[in-house]
Amino acid sequence: MSTDLRETLGRVFCDVLETFAFSFAESAPAEDAAPGEDTVLYASMEFHGPSDGQLAVLAPEALCRTIAANAMGIDDEAEVPLETIMD
Repeated sequence: MSTDLRETLGRVFCDVLETFAFSFAESAPAEDAAPGEDTVLYASMEFHGPSDGQLAVLAPEALCRTIAANAMGIDDEAEVPLETIMD
């Protein structure tokens, strides 16, 4: 995947996350992720068209829970089950 396409996908993903889940994000290479004790969840999506590729995201479970709660309008993040986060 070209560098321009990679940067564009990163910007679009961050914009969607900010708009949809009221969460601020920035693109970073996976090797820059700080090690932590929290479980890290992985999601990916392939795309095909004029350009083919895959968009992948690694995020701590706690962050995923916050994003899910924000997207669903739930005030108490503890109410969001893992199965919902994984969706």
